[in-house]
Amino acid sequence: MTTSALTGFTLSVDDLDAAAAWYGDSFGLTTAGRFGLEPYQLEGVVLGSDAGWTLELLHRTGSTGRDRVAHPLDAALLRGLAGVQVDVDDLDATLSRLETAGATVLMPAHPGPSGMSAFVADPEGNVIRLRDPHAPTPPPPPGAPGAPA
Repeated sequence: MTTSALTGFTLSVDDLDAAAAWYGDSFGLTTAGRFGLEPYQLEGVVLGSDAGWTLELLHRTGSTGRDRVAHPLDAALLRGLAGVQVDVDDLDATLSRLETAGATVLMPAHPGPSGMSAFVADPEGNVIRLRDPHAPTPPPPPGAPGAPA
């Protein structure tokens, strides 16, 4: 089996309309549709991106939240989705814009194996990795693994 692309992800949220507005405003997503499954007391909003991926937000009566994490690696202590990644063109500007919109910075911009990254939590605590794959990464500090001798 060959997988060509990941085309979307789903988040269960407490406040469907607030989450749809936040993700729409923060990432330029547009509402592609709303739906409800009344027998299950479930409502949903599908948001679409210009890049072709979708975010499905769900709210089900009686749902409970996960514990918020203070560091993105703490999300790996909870089974299930530990976070999502969104590639951005300008990491610093995106980080600033999301923080102004109510995101919590969990880890500021830092070099990674594939560009610069930062981690934020949305207003409900869901972890988002922001990655700028084209940003130059600074060299490691002297004495660190991979640093020039």
